[in-house]
Amino acid sequence: MEPIAPPSNDGEGTVLSTVRALRYLLVDDSPVIRLVLRGGLEKEGIDPANIVEAGEGTAAFRAFGAVRPQVVFMDLTLVEEGGARSKGARAPRPEGGEQVARRMMAADPRVRIVVCTGASIDDPRVQLLVRLGAFYVLLKPVQSSHLRSLLTLLEMDLRSAAPVREVPDRPGRAAPSPAPSQGRARRATR
Repeated sequence: MEPIAPPSNDGEGTVLSTVRALRYLLVDDSPVIRLVLRGGLEKEGIDPANIVEAGEGTAAFRAFGAVRPQVVFMDLTLVEEGGARSKGARAPRPEGGEQVARRMMAADPRVRIVVCTGASIDDPRVQLLVRLGAFYVLLKPVQSSHLRSLLTLLEMDLRSAAPVREVPDRPGRAAPSPAPSQGRARRATR
């Protein structure tokens, strides 16, 4: 196998390469977070036509089936459409982003799920998705340097025959080993 060259950079902060041609699905119930992610991807040279958004789980899975994105940014807690709280009503039951992500990974094992969360890396839902093969954990608030690192890692992963994935590690704590058929996730740190 020939060596993998690092992704090139055009000097203006944009990643040149395969990642530009990918289709992206941004799933978050916050329009502000979707706007931040979209802006960051566009700043890195991703064509806006290759970015689709969904604000809740049902719409996300519909968009996933229609668009077939290669990369999905997935928030962990989603509220179903029409789930707004009315006076005196119970709060809507959030649909876990992990449930939608699991369905997406089952439908297309090649999809790269980026867990985008304000929760701790130690959150059981985050750890579950890591064990199931999530590609990356991007902590909120999203920073442009972390998004650029993610895109660089994604480029390397796409260029290599073997996935370039790592389990989050912390000093003094052993990282769990995934099953041989499962990928590992890398996280961005604050």
